Amino acid sequence: MPVYTTKYVPATDAVVYDPSTIWAVVRKSAAFRISDQTAFFNDGLGVRCILRATIAPVQPKAICRLAGIAAP
Repeated sequence: MPVYTTKYVPATDAVVYDPSTIWAVVRKSAAFRISDQTAFFNDGLGVRCILRATIAPVQPKAICRLAGIAAP
């Protein structure tokens, strides 16, 4: 089982979950904006995309936090 460290969780804690129970949910359709002014001198155009999404657990009780793990 791979283990990933992060500065957001103390070294004495662990968060354990099954990745297949975490879903990415799109909250709003993507909005595209095109501007021909951004690259005027290079004969180009700029494209911006805004997408509203979130990460949501399908079964929140399946996520477990283990605290107070002693270092070996």
